[in-house]
Amino acid sequence: MIVVFESWKQLIAQVGEMDEESLRESINFEVSTYKRKNVIGRLHQRYTKLRAKRERQLLIEGGALL
Repeated sequence: MIVVFESWKQLIAQVGEMDEESLRESINFEVSTYKRKNVIGRLHQRYTKLRAKRERQLLIEGGALL
């Protein structure tokens, strides 16, 4: 689900509840429409944190990165 952020306050309030998929969609939407560097940066920061957590757990469980 793509979320359009109308304010920085709204972004901060919702970004912590978003999953990887919705973050990826929101990043792509932001890049293709508004191009707000700060919003893209914050979304990407959260996305990479979630991705790293998932990948780390996979490695701990004996898996391999794709």
